[in-house]
Amino acid sequence: RWLFLQGVSSLPVAYWARIQSELLHARQDANPVLQWSAQSLRRFQGQIYLIRDADLIELPEGIRWLNPQHELSWAGRRWLPVSLAEHHPLWRIAPRQGGERWRPAGRAHHVLLKHWCQDQAIPPWQRQAIACIWADETLVCLVLPNGQVWPSHALTA
Repeated sequence: RWLFLQGVSSLPVAYWARIQSELLHARQDANPVLQWSAQSLRRFQGQIYLIRDADLIELPEGIRWLNPQHELSWAGRRWLPVSLAEHHPLWRIAPRQGGERWRPAGRAHHVLLKHWCQDQAIPPWQRQAIACIWADETLVCLVLPNGQVWPSHALTA
């Protein structure tokens, strides 16, 4: 009934048992996905989410940002100038790849971006849409799918 009220195609009857075994009884730290048609059911932090494939954001390959004091068009949107603490010769904007380390503003130490996303309760399917702004090899800023900007310590220092 919940799926019907969400306006999506019915879950095939053969999948009903999979909801219990794969979504409800999976390990607590698992992020299971049950895919059908053009949508999926996903679990994250004990909640079940209905995700339409059309709502999943895939960012294109990263590009150099020749002058971050000027606006840039990338991934179908405008990126506004970045406040620079100092000059860096190589700026780029790119999707999250995995394995990135950064030092969020206000934190004393570097953390893995994956762990930071977990701390911020960002669901795994949204993490692929995080844009990373780099100055040389330093991750200076994150832009979340909702447009929220998280500067690093390097950008605010």
